[in-house]
Amino acid sequence: MDRPDRAMVVTPHPDDAEIGCGGTIAGWIAQGTEVVYVLCTNGDKGTGDLDMTSTRLAKIR
Repeated sequence: MDRPDRAMVVTPHPDDAEIGCGGTIAGWIAQGTEVVYVLCTNGDKGTGDLDMTSTRLAKIR
């Protein structure tokens, strides 16, 4: 596959891109591709930590 000069990764949740195509993205970056992420949520959901608030989780992510 040819390497793009630039790529925009659009994903609904933090970490979805890494799970789905992280190896490809990492390879592109290593070869000089400019990669920009667009996350469609703020990441305030999805933790097993009962002490974690949604606001704090979004800030961390």
